[in-house]
Amino acid sequence: FDSDIITRHAKIQNNSGKPISIRRMMSMQLDLPDCDYYLVTFDGSWALERTRSDKLLSPGIFINDSKTGVSSARHNPFIMLRKADCGEQTGECYGFNLIYSSNHAEICEVTHWGKTRILMGINPFTFTYELSENQCFYTPEAVLTFSYEGLNGISRNMHSFVNKHIVR
Repeated sequence: FDSDIITRHAKIQNNSGKPISIRRMMSMQLDLPDCDYYLVTFDGSWALERTRSDKLLSPGIFINDSKTGVSSARHNPFIMLRKADCGEQTGECYGFNLIYSSNHAEICEVTHWGKTRILMGINPFTFTYELSENQCFYTPEAVLTFSYEGLNGISRNMHSFVNKHIVR
C-alpha cells in the first residue's frame, strides 16, 4: 500500500436462521498503552468551520459525535491524539477519520489502568439496523494513521490517502 494508512471496518453476517437487530457496531477500536494525550477536534458552525480544539484527556470518557443525521462543521468524524510536545512539524500523533456522512461517534476513554481506548463508528444513539437471515452488514471505513512528524505528518498521510484512493 502506498500511503501510511491503516483502514478498518467490521462485518456482521447473519447465519442465525432468523432476523437480528443491530444496535451498536463500531468500525474500529484501538488500545494505546499510555494516556498522556491531547485530543484534537475541529468543531464549528457555518462560516466558522474547522475551529481547532485541544483537550487534555483525563480519566473517563470523551465523545466527539453528531446526532444531526449528517457529519458537519459542528463535529466532523475526524480526531487526532497528540503528545504534549507535538507541534506542526515534530512529535508523536495519531489521526483517525471515519469515511461516513451521517451520525457518527469518536469515543476516547482513559482507563483506571492508565491506557487509552479509541472507538470510532456509527453513533449508537437511535441506531438500529434489521439484518435479515443470510445478509451482511458492513460498517463505514475508519482511517488511521500515525506520525513522528507532528500534525503536518498526519495531514500529509491523510491527503496522500484521499488523493490516491478516494478522489478519482
